[in-house]
Amino acid sequence: MVKEDAVIDLMKYQAPGIISAKIGGVEQHLAHFRIIWSYMREVAKADIDGHYTVEVAPLPDGEEQFLRLFCCPSGCTRTFQTFDGLSSVDAAHLKGVAQSQLFTMATNDANRELSILAFGLSSSEDAISLHWFVRHCLECFPSVSLLLERKGLNASL
Repeated sequence: MVKEDAVIDLMKYQAPGIISAKIGGVEQHLAHFRIIWSYMREVAKADIDGHYTVEVAPLPDGEEQFLRLFCCPSGCTRTFQTFDGLSSVDAAHLKGVAQSQLFTMATNDANRELSILAFGLSSSEDAISLHWFVRHCLECFPSVSLLLERKGLNASL
């Protein structure tokens, strides 16, 4: 579980970035995305048993470009560690300045309530990003059966 003080610190830094992205446009938003891995490092320090990954690509000028991230808090893996049921993976487009893809892995718990087990973010919508997300999901939940809603992807997995 994420420590309360870590969440407060992250929110303190996140809110100004989001506000400036709305005011300053694309450049401010890109600047905010450049520090996403520092957010993830802070979350990973607070939740050492969780699974947090950020993938970047080097740019010619020495900068890094955000490609994708994966988040699976330790509370999810502990709660569902022996889970061997059916879980679904889906993706949604994030519109506006972000223009990215949000992936989720979800299942029903014992009370038949929807539980998000993991989520990810990708800068592009493609089979490679979805495959990357599914691979990380299966590392966290190796005995789960996944239901995917993308045609043609099942053969590549």
